[in-house]
Amino acid sequence: MIQFCRYPQIATLRIYIYLSIIFISIAPPLAYSDQSSQHISYENDFLNFRCVDRDGKKIGLKLPYKCSNEDEWYTSGFFYEGRYQTTENDSNHHVGFGLGQMIFTPADLENHEIIKNDRPYAGWLYGSYFRETVSKENYERRELEVGVLGKYSKAEEFQNLFHRKFYGNSKNNAQGWKHQIGSEPGLVAVYHFSDLMFRSNGHKMDLNWLFNGRGGNIFIDAGLGTIVRVSLFNPLFPLFSPYSTPHTVIFFSLKTDVKIVGYDATFQGGGLDRVFNRGRGSPHHYEYQDIVPIVTTLEGALALKSHYGVSLGYSVFLRSKEFVAQSENSRWGRITLTGSF
Repeated sequence: MIQFCRYPQIATLRIYIYLSIIFISIAPPLAYSDQSSQHISYENDFLNFRCVDRDGKKIGLKLPYKCSNEDEWYTSGFFYEGRYQTTENDSNHHVGFGLGQMIFTPADLENHEIIKNDRPYAGWLYGSYFRETVSKENYERRELEVGVLGKYSKAEEFQNLFHRKFYGNSKNNAQGWKHQIGSEPGLVAVYHFSDLMFRSNGHKMDLNWLFNGRGGNIFIDAGLGTIVRVSLFNPLFPLFSPYSTPHTVIFFSLKTDVKIVGYDATFQGGGLDRVFNRGRGSPHHYEYQDIVPIVTTLEGALALKSHYGVSLGYSVFLRSKEFVAQSENSRWGRITLTGSF
């Protein structure tokens, strides 16, 4: 058994050191930046406005505070990104940093024991540093995520805090977090690329193709997809453009993604634990044959991008089964807020 499995406190200290290095590395360009944008997004399965009772019976669409359905599978995610110009005269190249947390639970939150045919409890907390290039026709982003998997991601604490604040009590707290995926420091390299395929006259509709890939001891996957956008009025801005536009745009978008999954530590346990400890650090984990190797995700969104530099968005997601025993597709929603300066 290697050191990080026996002494997770040391691993957590290392994570804080790594995050400090990331912040120090981006500080110089931030000081010379004339333009920046700050982006916050929150994802949760209750944001799809689809209520389900405890027996799994659908009871229609309602506002989230009127729903009492439990969390399941991909429970929630919180993400922050700060983005900055790297030079005074070239606004197409940016650097940035991000923070994110993802929380996963089984569908049955009341069971104190390991649920063999349900998703393992898992949390992933990370900081990231990225560089990107944005033009009128394509987008490229290279990113490095450094974080921690398991109990030091504080997924259990965040979920319980959310339940206390949102529901006013802790009766909906998940009971099986002691069986979550084991602790492990994580390093993930991320790459995104998109290119314009079609743009209508007047720039009120466009179609782009997308590629994304991740590699590391937490995630290994690669996906291809498309995104089509339709503006209700005014021309569309370039895809993934981070800053304010000369006019306000309201648009719909539909995004598809087909992903090949090579490894997912939130199901299978940390990659280092699997290699050096035969997975014993995670009492409940799946083997590769229990994971669905091809996963499809659909995202429908409505967004407003203001010429004042403020953007708002709402998305709904539908994802195909990720593990063999999963009873149905996953659904969740996302709200986003971006401010440009």
